[in-house]
Amino acid sequence: GYQVLYGPIEKGDFRTQMGYFGFVMAILTKYLVPSLFARICLEYYNIRKFSRKLMIDRYFLSSSIFCIAIGLSFGSKATGILILTCGVIPLLWKQRTAITAIALLIPGLTLIFVSSYLFDSFIADRSFWGILDYVLRRAFVLTAEAPWKAWDLYRAGPVDFNYPLTLAQFLGSGLIFLFFGVAKYSDTAYKYEFTTGVTALFYPTLVDEVNSGRWNITCTSYVEGLLAMGLVGIPVFAVLGGYIMGRMENAITKSMINNKLSKGSVLIVYYVFAFFSWVNSGGIVTLFHPITIVGILFSYYFLRLIDRLKPIRFL
Repeated sequence: GYQVLYGPIEKGDFRTQMGYFGFVMAILTKYLVPSLFARICLEYYNIRKFSRKLMIDRYFLSSSIFCIAIGLSFGSKATGILILTCGVIPLLWKQRTAITAIALLIPGLTLIFVSSYLFDSFIADRSFWGILDYVLRRAFVLTAEAPWKAWDLYRAGPVDFNYPLTLAQFLGSGLIFLFFGVAKYSDTAYKYEFTTGVTALFYPTLVDEVNSGRWNITCTSYVEGLLAMGLVGIPVFAVLGGYIMGRMENAITKSMINNKLSKGSVLIVYYVFAFFSWVNSGGIVTLFHPITIVGILFSYYFLRLIDRLKPIRFL
């Protein structure tokens, strides 16, 4: 993983080399490590609840750095940030102020800036302001690329996109190969996953790059609703997202009130790595994908095992 950080191995090449064992990496980086970090931060939340002070000490800082390093070392800027988010959520639960938003925005942009410099070789020779311009454009301009393109295609006429086929991603790459005879990274593999399918739809001349697993664009649940059901799909997916978000917030709050920290930890991780990933990138099967289910269950029972062996105490 350190070679990804220092540059000898490209992030896309590293992820594609994992092949069918990528699910192990996904469970570790998207579920187990974030759950452990969220569990630690829930302990700090309890300390703050009783002392009315948010104590940030060397244990918390070292855990944060360790989690960010794990996320970045697997070649993903987003993973490092999302792991950190799993800890920030319980620490700042119900603290919805402008100061809190600024406190989150500045470290987030800083981390994106540093990781972009490490991973995106095409900006390595740019100045500080050049890299900052790229980061801001990537975050606030290019993110809207998929929604605009989807809307333009919809207005132009019938869209040639087989949405039901993308739901087959629920089976995972192994079962897709077994049932459909389509191997991962093969010529038609993009059709069986929503994000890659949309990317190939927008950029048909770059299908080989999409199938290689090295590149795709960021779709949203808005794009998925539009391509799945037309105009009616936009409010349907919006209402569904709002309902899930409300239920998740209530479940997390109850877990924290009842001091069920292991349950609260995995609920937070599910909210960040499953629900938020779906809203941000599309692909509703993310909510109930086998990797999601296995990762959440494994993380929960791992935390429960730790609770039984020795209660976590930091201070």
